[in-house]
Amino acid sequence: MDTETDRQEHRPATVAILAVRESMASVVFGMYDTFVSAGRDWRLTLEGNAAPGLIQPVVVAGDTAPFTVANNVRIVPQVALADSQAPDIVCVADLLL
Repeated sequence: MDTETDRQEHRPATVAILAVRESMASVVFGMYDTFVSAGRDWRLTLEGNAAPGLIQPVVVAGDTAPFTVANNVRIVPQVALADSQAPDIVCVADLLL
């Protein structure tokens, strides 16, 4: 059975969210918000204090230079692809082609 102690002993799963110029900001940031809230927000809702998160999302791109995506919103990647550690999961956001 998964307990609070078990969760504290395990590191959060890392999820790399790939952002490119053809991405939509709502998808990149929506995925980020969804992943970062996993395991954290339920206790916040019920008890008023957040639990440790189960997932650590990170926005990755070709480099860390800010760029504007398809719907004219600026994204500042957290990590460049060449510098990122191997994540547990990779998500490719939508591509507006």
